[in-house]
Amino acid sequence: MLCVSHFILIVLFFLFSHAAIEHYQIKTDVTLTTFDKFGFNKGGVMNLTIKYEPKNSKSLSINFCTPEEVNKEQTTFADKACKEHKWPCEWYKELEKGEYEINKVFKEEKFYYFILLHCESETIEYDIDSIFKNPGSYLSNSYFLIPKFTLLTLGFYITVLCLWIVNWVRYCSSIKLHKFLTALLISKILHLVVIYFYWTALSQSGKVPTYLLVLYFIVEFFTFYFLLAGVMYVSYGWSVILFQLTVKQNVYINVISIVLSVLIVIFNVQESLRIYNLSNIFLAINFVLFLYIYTRETMNRLNFTIRTIPADDNVMLLKKFLLMKFQRSVMSFICFSVLWFCIGSFVLGDQHYQYGYLIFKTIVFLFFCSLLYIFRLRKEYEKIDQEFESEDEEDMYEMDTIIIENPVENDIQIAFQTKQLDDNTD
Repeated sequence: MLCVSHFILIVLFFLFSHAAIEHYQIKTDVTLTTFDKFGFNKGGVMNLTIKYEPKNSKSLSINFCTPEEVNKEQTTFADKACKEHKWPCEWYKELEKGEYEINKVFKEEKFYYFILLHCESETIEYDIDSIFKNPGSYLSNSYFLIPKFTLLTLGFYITVLCLWIVNWVRYCSSIKLHKFLTALLISKILHLVVIYFYWTALSQSGKVPTYLLVLYFIVEFFTFYFLLAGVMYVSYGWSVILFQLTVKQNVYINVISIVLSVLIVIFNVQESLRIYNLSNIFLAINFVLFLYIYTRETMNRLNFTIRTIPADDNVMLLKKFLLMKFQRSVMSFICFSVLWFCIGSFVLGDQHYQYGYLIFKTIVFLFFCSLLYIFRLRKEYEKIDQEFESEDEEDMYEMDTIIIENPVENDIQIAFQTKQLDDNTD
């Protein structure tokens, strides 16, 4: 299901960054090269230096193109410029010497793609030094609100953590799922702290220190990996109705989680919404198919088992099954929301990146909160956990084996065992 091109895209994207102060060394024979993009506010400043050795006095030109111009002329841009000598963009300059410097102050708000056009067939090499700055910040106007959005999201997560800790103290328990969710919540808060410092450094100096950039990548990857893998494990029933999963299920969950996490890191570090979505739409569809195809057998088993359990509100296993079904509905909704977000970002475009960022963070926050709420600490979880722990290790091993080999019969067996334990406790 996974495409090799996804991994190639991942490697390529990690070779680039989007700092406001950049140096590019490019060797290419490609006709069009988009080397940067930036949104300027009124009073924004651009300093651009291009060095190259032309074989033809007019073999290279630089173009400042708006998103509308790029979308309109993306298929005919090179032909119009090279063959018809018609320039599709509002600003262009033919470079006639080995070094050219462009300084410009913008009097109105503009978002530009910076495109180098090379009409000759030979390979050329050129160096580009660029400095883009808006009044008071090195951030593009499409990124201005990201630090504020990050602080707002951080405040929400800290509030959720406080509520979670209060609940933890009230219902102190040692359930693995609750430990996992607590660690996940803390890692998400650390992740947002790193994001805030990342964008602050970029805004103040135009570049991000190497150590902070490395930390950003690491924390971002592991946070989303644990979130995605954790939710997929729960959807399979780990720590809810199953003590362990098969090797095939573990491999599938980890591969999908790793690939999705890397793509999410690319999305947050790179502003390439359009190219990112070409890969992510495929993976989002794959994620939806995972829910409805790979878990169909499990859902049939759950429905059969629920029908065989006595209709008693005190049956803890029945409550777990109902939680599982609700959790699957939430996951399905989130998957389709992510899919619509990917499609919608095509409409938003790169110049509205910060709003796509806010939508994405909101979806993840709702996703996270739904998971915490459904599997929050409660007395009944502690009770059933203690009941399972009271079994002998040999019986527990046999139960795990039955779960893998004959899950339907085992669910029924556990249901009536749980019912009997509840009656004895009462």
